[in-house]
Amino acid sequence: LQEFLAREADRETYEILLQEADKKMIRVLDDLIEVLIRKNIIMLTDLPLEAREKLGTRKEVRRKMHENGAEITVDDIL
Repeated sequence: LQEFLAREADRETYEILLQEADKKMIRVLDDLIEVLIRKNIIMLTDLPLEAREKLGTRKEVRRKMHENGAEITVDDIL
């Protein structure tokens, strides 16, 4: 990846790389928020309603994926 980034690339290529990195970062933030809540560092109600709704939707989708055997792996995160 470092070699690729060192080469000259067009703007669209960098935008695609950032979009992929953003998707993975969202999963990291999901997990971080879950850990903070579980350890009682923050409460779910500390977050704005919109954030709670989005987290709830993502959690439900991940639960359904797990039930259907489409478990998210470490490779999906990293």
